Amino acid sequence: MDNWQEENIKYLEGIALERRDGTMDLFFQEVHLLSNTMKQKGYIHETFGIFLGNAKSPEGVWNLFSQWLQNNHL
Repeated sequence: MDNWQEENIKYLEGIALERRDGTMDLFFQEVHLLSNTMKQKGYIHETFGIFLGNAKSPEGVWNLFSQWLQNNHL
C-alpha cells in the first residue's frame, strides 16, 4: 500500500457542457487516442473534442460515457 503512486493510474475523462434547456452535451477530449475511423464517424469540436451525445441528467451522461467506452475500445 505505501508504494501507491497516482501517476500509475490510467483514467479517461468526458466533458459535459450544460445547455440552457438543462440537457448536457458530452465530449471526449483525448482525440489522439481515437482511430482514424472513429474520428471520421463523429463530429470533432476543436476545443472540446469528439461529440458523444446529449443527455438529460448527470446519470444519463455517465451512462452515455460508459456505453461509449464499452463500444469503442481505446
